[in-house]
Amino acid sequence: MSENQTYLYNVKRSIITNREKQFFNCIKTVIPQDYVVVPQANLATFIDKTDNSKYHNELFRNVDFLITDSNYKPYVVIEINDETHNDKKRKERDEKVQKICAEAGIEIITLWTKYGVNPEYIKNRIDTALSNYPPQRVHHFSNEIVENVIETVQPLLLETVQPLPPVETPAPKKQKENRVLNGFAIAAMILSAMLFVIFFSAFVLKNEVALNGIKTTGKEYYIMAFIFAVIGFIDILKTGKALKGIVPIILLVLDTFLMFML
Repeated sequence: MSENQTYLYNVKRSIITNREKQFFNCIKTVIPQDYVVVPQANLATFIDKTDNSKYHNELFRNVDFLITDSNYKPYVVIEINDETHNDKKRKERDEKVQKICAEAGIEIITLWTKYGVNPEYIKNRIDTALSNYPPQRVHHFSNEIVENVIETVQPLLLETVQPLPPVETPAPKKQKENRVLNGFAIAAMILSAMLFVIFFSAFVLKNEVALNGIKTTGKEYYIMAFIFAVIGFIDILKTGKALKGIVPIILLVLDTFLMFML
């Protein structure tokens, strides 16, 4: 193969620019002992994504420098920005990286080339970041996981869970009418029971007082028992509950039988 042939890939002369080298050499001199500075660190090398998704494209971005301890535990990210970072797309990229690091819990120090390499300033920024480690984490993307779960589960719930039928509550006026009717039904039940005692006493116990009362005012007693039975019947129709309403009706039947037997 000819040496003059063009190759598709070539090795770069350096992984950082000349301007980045100036900052890199300065950072190496000002970081505390037992700390390491790694140039061109990929986000995926020190940040994990927790939602188990197959695609981690947003982590395939490099930061200029990563400071770790001697065990290579990540502590601080340093980005070197020039005027090109004012471009709209670069700003979007920088904002994305900033949010990822903020959610992961690692601070980013931004150094602008226009201010030059200031060892004292850079040292102060690094020392402050290390002393405040770990920084407070911020939820930029965690809510998206919850929203994705809701979007996935909600259609399944809608398919399996049928809505409950609406509960019909009686109108206030109807409730009042039902309470009044309920009171009449209770009174009719009690009074019809008292009339039955009178009829039963006259028939079985041969109570002369009761017997005389039946003979003199039997029709009035029977009419009263009939009225109470009507009230009970109306209560059954209106409320759908037969217990209170059916008692006066049964007692009316028994009273009728006793009337014929006297």
